[in-house]
Amino acid sequence: MFRKTRTMLAVMLTLILCLGVVAPVAVAADDDGYPKAAAITKLLAVPFGTELPENLEFKFTFTPETWDKDKYDETNMPTFPALMLDLSHQENVITGTPYNSNDITYYVMESEDFITKKEGDWKGAGKYVYTITEEKTTNNLNDDISDYKEYMTYTSMEYKMYIYVLENDSGDYVIDGVGISKSKNDAGEVIPEEKISVITPGGGKDNDNNEYSWSQVIFQNNYWKIAAGDPDDPNTSDAALAVSKKIAGTALAGTITAGDGDYEKYFTFTMKVVPPFIIPKGTNEGMVPDYYHAFVVDSQGVIIDDLSPNADPTIVDGTGAQSHIKISTKSETEFKLKHGQSLFFLNTPIGTVYDITESATPYFQPSYQITTGGNEADPVIGYTSQSIPTGKQHTGEGQGMTANHAAFTNTCESTPETGLNGVPFYGLSLLAAGLFIFFIVYKSRKRKEDGSES
Repeated sequence: MFRKTRTMLAVMLTLILCLGVVAPVAVAADDDGYPKAAAITKLLAVPFGTELPENLEFKFTFTPETWDKDKYDETNMPTFPALMLDLSHQENVITGTPYNSNDITYYVMESEDFITKKEGDWKGAGKYVYTITEEKTTNNLNDDISDYKEYMTYTSMEYKMYIYVLENDSGDYVIDGVGISKSKNDAGEVIPEEKISVITPGGGKDNDNNEYSWSQVIFQNNYWKIAAGDPDDPNTSDAALAVSKKIAGTALAGTITAGDGDYEKYFTFTMKVVPPFIIPKGTNEGMVPDYYHAFVVDSQGVIIDDLSPNADPTIVDGTGAQSHIKISTKSETEFKLKHGQSLFFLNTPIGTVYDITESATPYFQPSYQITTGGNEADPVIGYTSQSIPTGKQHTGEGQGMTANHAAFTNTCESTPETGLNGVPFYGLSLLAAGLFIFFIVYKSRKRKEDGSES
């Protein structure tokens, strides 16, 4: 009788799995083809360059729902203890090597098989259903950080776990298979159940032969930090990013002391700022705003009140020491700096991506040096009278004018001896090429005219 019952239930389980009611079978299974183990994977997404707190922890709960048609009554279903995952090297956690994708670092933590942690006995054969969720706000953020504010989003993802129990020949109730499906998305919205093919510790291959290194029962959290600083009371020591301008060379006009000539020349920059995409957009604290506050200071670090020479009036806001340039988080922003001036940002997240291009200035050779998280890169030198782009850069840990810094220096070693002042190098090159072509055409026509006369 037991063998007949086992055969009937096995056929029913196969039919249910084929119809897609529960998750399909993972490859990592025992000899009868059905997985009897399952693990949870925590994916922690962090902007590139962000240091993590020492003890972030995450808690997952298993809520008993039904045994066949009967609802859980606190006696008819075994329970599973809450599962904890953190970044320490606990015995029940596999902490993989972080990997980077799209300027985000992902930390992977996988639990051991939690099926073995079951408490209590199966009361009979049948289908047992549990809901797996993550408990929110398990971490106390901002306790020991003064320079930054920490933020984390907790997922509202929900999974349904189906455990099929059979009675064996010895009369014991044993697990014949485990299936898991996703029933709510990250926002907590109910969705048509999505089958999870790979559920066992260590990963495996799904039905399409895709190979995974960990269980695909994944809960993702996003963690980020925003540099402290008050736009109503700006201070250079709170700078999350600085862009500076200097000029040098033997052929500069004017003097620093008089502040005239080239020392009054404004150099044009175009800048694009892209916050880490894992940060939600909005007006609440910690979210991505429409623009960041960027203040201009002189060589003495004094905030400049009148920004009319530095930016278009439509993107200048505030008065006095609160006067700032609004650097868009949606599109490029143009601004200007002269010798000794710096633009510094407040309230940008660590891992913010930025790209700056300095426009061409005749007879000046541009260069820049990038500092990220206090670490200086080698200087990059451009071509005289041409523009220079930094390419994609990002901010790191640390605050102040030198922690994250794009330092531009333009050098002028020669001045024009003709009336072509203001024509950039590439313009002169085009002019020379045009004159050369004109000369060749002229000579060719002259030869033809001379030939026709002879």
